[in-house]
Amino acid sequence: MNSSNIEEIYHNAKKDPALFSNLDPEDLLRELAKDKHNYIENKTNALIMKEIKQSIVDEFGEEMSDKQLAALMKNLIGYRLADELDTLHIGQYTRWIQKYQDVVKLTNGGILLNTTFTSEGINLTIKLWNNRLIQVRFDDCLVYQKLSFGEQLILMASEYVNG
Repeated sequence: MNSSNIEEIYHNAKKDPALFSNLDPEDLLRELAKDKHNYIENKTNALIMKEIKQSIVDEFGEEMSDKQLAALMKNLIGYRLADELDTLHIGQYTRWIQKYQDVVKLTNGGILLNTTFTSEGINLTIKLWNNRLIQVRFDDCLVYQKLSFGEQLILMASEYVNG
């Protein structure tokens, strides 16, 4: 399931409230409070995309054209900014942008396997598509994680209740 499928489901649900008849958005939001999803509480997809854009602009604003920014934003649809350790989820697909590179480039990413605390900082162990393991320094990157299906449902319920 990709972001365009989720978006289509969301738009269909907005047009036909009967699709929500089996889901109580308030119950879904209460589940949010119990689970480790407090970082998306009271947020919408639009607000998450705004946070992603702001993180990129704050870090690379002067070095980046509008076209480059738009391309990055397009590639990060369905992701969320993971700027604090407690928002990182082991097992989630993770992408990042190195902060101190000459060229601003979003990696293809991989699955987050582990976080390690070292004297140099926090390292993320990522498993790439070719089963190779790499270490990425959390403090030297802008880190983004793919929104899970549950997180997307919570965001849709939040938009429905608040929108």
